[in-house]
Amino acid sequence: MKLEDELKMQQFTDNFQKAYLNILFTGNWLEARMQKSLKVFNITTSQYNVLRILRGQKGQPMSAFAIQERMLHRTSNVTRILEKLVEKGLVTRESKSSNRRMIDVMLTAKGAELLKASDEMANESHLQFARTISEAEALQMSDWLDTIRNEHL
Repeated sequence: MKLEDELKMQQFTDNFQKAYLNILFTGNWLEARMQKSLKVFNITTSQYNVLRILRGQKGQPMSAFAIQERMLHRTSNVTRILEKLVEKGLVTRESKSSNRRMIDVMLTAKGAELLKASDEMANESHLQFARTISEAEALQMSDWLDTIRNEHL
């Protein structure tokens, strides 16, 4: 569906406003779809993001600060997210003896199992996206989005 129909707007100030709103709307739309898919695993998109970051560590601990630097939503309250994941038994959290404010976080076996089970869902989302646009279009879109972010540094 076109953005005009989704937002029930007949006219935009200019094409830049339309593109800007389209990026915001589409990002939220994609995240809502992902959240719906993750509902069966009883985790949020931010929790899923943290679990995937930790899986990439291949068994090595990671600080909460380092996790937050790599998150898609960097404004997320990583402490609260980690607490929820600890409660669910998906990660462990240990304070370092040398600095109690530094926390090492690791993925548990249960967390790794959840990620393995959710991989099919994530791969299906990826494949749906790949069926929508070509690889060249995906590369061009990524380049454009990188350009937008680099211009606003």
